[in-house]
Amino acid sequence: GKKELNIILVKEAGNILAIAPFIKVKARWRWLPIRNTNILKNFNSPSFDIILTEKEEECIEAIFNYIEKEEWDFIDFGNISSQSRALKLLEGLADKGLFWLHKGKEPRMSPFVLIKGRWEDYYNTLSMGLRRHIRKSEKKLMTLGDVTIMRIKNYCEVDKFLERFFRVEASGWKGKTGTSILESREQKGLYTDLAHFAAEKGWLNISFLKLNDKEIAGRYTLEYKNIITSFKSGYDEDYSKCSPGALLLKRLLENAFSNCMVEYNFLGSYRGWGKRNMGEMAKDNSVWKNKWTDNRKILIPTKVYRKNIYPWIIYQLRRLKETLSIP
Repeated sequence: GKKELNIILVKEAGNILAIAPFIKVKARWRWLPIRNTNILKNFNSPSFDIILTEKEEECIEAIFNYIEKEEWDFIDFGNISSQSRALKLLEGLADKGLFWLHKGKEPRMSPFVLIKGRWEDYYNTLSMGLRRHIRKSEKKLMTLGDVTIMRIKNYCEVDKFLERFFRVEASGWKGKTGTSILESREQKGLYTDLAHFAAEKGWLNISFLKLNDKEIAGRYTLEYKNIITSFKSGYDEDYSKCSPGALLLKRLLENAFSNCMVEYNFLGSYRGWGKRNMGEMAKDNSVWKNKWTDNRKILIPTKVYRKNIYPWIIYQLRRLKETLSIP
């Protein structure tokens, strides 16, 4: 349907207190025409939160007082962390009767490593099978040549090493299935612009595992307030028997412990544990993340519905669909 960008800023004395980026969409759900407002996101955005700096409750109310004047049936916030201050404030506004709040019954899970204590202690919590696999892979790779880690933070070299990362990412299954960054002009533009912005701020970290002079695995991460967020990764499948992706991750996590980081966030999401969802996890190409951590961020699919009869009908139909597990 037709889309219209709508970014709401809450200001006080010229200072921005909150930002809520929305996309207004006219579309259809099933056979029903709908006017929904979505948070600005896509498949590269596994979770979302409203940007709140201070006076959070007043800002959320101001945002919805403004939105109330516009035409919409429901607002899709995507997946919001269960610990989000914005989610708690939305629940408070729903209790006041401003709208109907619907939280999905099947939360999503997003794994992360808590960087706490010594690297050795964390590493020993990993399964014996994973540690054995890493040892064998390291020995196998070192028989092929000189193995090194290269980390790029220099703003002047961003474009050169971005292209190298894109090539590494496309050399594996993502390239074969047409899902690599290089296969999408929009994705390439997004990750290029983000890299330039983050490099200027000192947040960007592109890392490679090199065999002799060749990059055989890469990771695109941002480091902000001692939290590492991993956006993209890839490896050359010609070396898959040596597990270069796992070896690079091991080195980066070890470095995170050495540099007193607080969290390594894998991003991505899958449905919660349960027999119904084990099939999804088995098909999920990111299921390997669970081998590195038992920590999960709970992400809750969240929507709010306007208090009118037509949105109420959509709201009830969606609840029925979820109850009956209709796809």
